Amino acid sequence: MSSLSILVIGGHVYHRRLVVTVLQAMGAAGAFEADDPAGPQADGRVGLVICVDGPQPGDALPVVRRLRDGATGLRADVPLLLVGDCVDGEAGAEARRAGADGLVAKPVSAKVLYGALRALFADAA
Repeated sequence: MSSLSILVIGGHVYHRRLVVTVLQAMGAAGAFEADDPAGPQADGRVGLVICVDGPQPGDALPVVRRLRDGATGLRADVPLLLVGDCVDGEAGAEARRAGADGLVAKPVSAKVLYGALRALFADAA
C-alpha cells in the first residue's frame, strides 16, 4: 500500500482528513484528499478512490456515478470504496449499483478500513 496513490474525496473535510490520516498511519504515503475528483490529481495515477458520504445518506452517490461514467478524468475502473453512515440494506445495494466496490460504515476505524482494503484488493486479484 505504500506505493499506491489513494484519492479521498467527498463528504466533510474533517472526515476526508481523518481517512487520510488513518491511511498514512497504515503506511499509505500516497494518500491525499480533494473536494472534486476532476481536479488536478485526475491524471491516471490514482490506484484507489475512497469516497466519503456527506451528512445525508446517499450524498456521495452522484460522485460515485461520475467516477464510473469516466466524467472525472480518473480511470472508470479504479477501485472505489465508499465510507458512509448507511452502508447496509437498500442503501448499500444502491451504492453498489452506483459503482462502489466496497463499503465501510462510519465512524471509520483503522482496523475496519484495513479489512475493507484487504477484501477489496483480494477480490480484484
